[in-house]
Amino acid sequence: MTSVAMMAGVGLISGPPATALDEGSQQLAGKRGILTDFGYDATAYGSKSDDNTTADSDATAVSHLPCTRYVPRDRDNHVANSDQGGVTLRNVDTHNFTRQRNGVTSATSVATAEGGKMAGGAVRFTDLRASNRSLHERGEGFRVEQVSSIGSLEVSGVNVPIPSNGRTFTVPVPGRGDLVVNERKRKVTKRSAVGTVNVLKFVGTDGTVQRTAHAQSRIDGNVEGGVFQGGAVGSRAVVADTATSKKGAAQPIPCPGTFGKVLESSTGEANPTFGVLGARRSFAYGVQRDNRSAEGYTRSIVESASFGALTLRNIRGRANVTRQADGDVKRNARGTGVGSITVAGQEQDKPPAGEAQRFPGGEYT
Repeated sequence: MTSVAMMAGVGLISGPPATALDEGSQQLAGKRGILTDFGYDATAYGSKSDDNTTADSDATAVSHLPCTRYVPRDRDNHVANSDQGGVTLRNVDTHNFTRQRNGVTSATSVATAEGGKMAGGAVRFTDLRASNRSLHERGEGFRVEQVSSIGSLEVSGVNVPIPSNGRTFTVPVPGRGDLVVNERKRKVTKRSAVGTVNVLKFVGTDGTVQRTAHAQSRIDGNVEGGVFQGGAVGSRAVVADTATSKKGAAQPIPCPGTFGKVLESSTGEANPTFGVLGARRSFAYGVQRDNRSAEGYTRSIVESASFGALTLRNIRGRANVTRQADGDVKRNARGTGVGSITVAGQEQDKPPAGEAQRFPGGEYT
């Protein structure tokens, strides 16, 4: 069975104002944690592979701490053995958490692996550790702290010395590509800090990219109106409930919103095995207001999609969300629809939302 979907979804996660709490609110905070004026997001995984055609592997041992304003929060995962996307790992642990202490509030992501191999077995390693801590310190502002370490590394049977300072360097993998060791990225502004660590990243000559021991975290200020979650995807296919295509025109919405800007992602026509897709565009928008309100949307547009006898044109998906100053959150899907539906050249009536319609070779909803 093959299924193709376009998606748009957005949510606002909010809470009571982060000010003095009465007794009842203190009891609630004790259960939920402490509500802050910061937004946190963190993701860690053991490995992930992307190729240069249509397929991505799912991340292994993934743990995700979605956008939140609360501390403490924890998410973790453990996988004893994994073999996916050309990367083999053993004893993988991932952990994401938020903390606040002594004027420092932070989001931390950690990924470790006891050992494994990648790049067709040409790269072997032990004791990987990636850690990314994005934080805000009272009086000092935002910053990122990163750690990337390796116990041992072997490339094509040759031992590779690992510098003690964790610097980034590249090792050629003969006949296969290049291995980036201790890859670290960060961005710090007056209102946010975000960083990513990949202990090992293999870039193949065929365009394949394999990442091992990945940690990423982010902290944002000025999110009193709530944090956003979600995004828009122009298309994604699932074949036989297992293999997935790359997301076409994927556009996530950042935790704090987009500060009034419209973010856009687009991709051209595609001719995958499951059908023919026209141009796809996705958008995300979110803004925080001074009165602790917020509003945003995500939307996707697909010019056309043909699957055998079925052709759909001007497909639109949209999700809207608003948080009012009193804390009330409203959501709707206004702007969602399809321009026309034809089966074997004959135009069809648009069915009610959620009602499946069959056609020769499948069904659509």
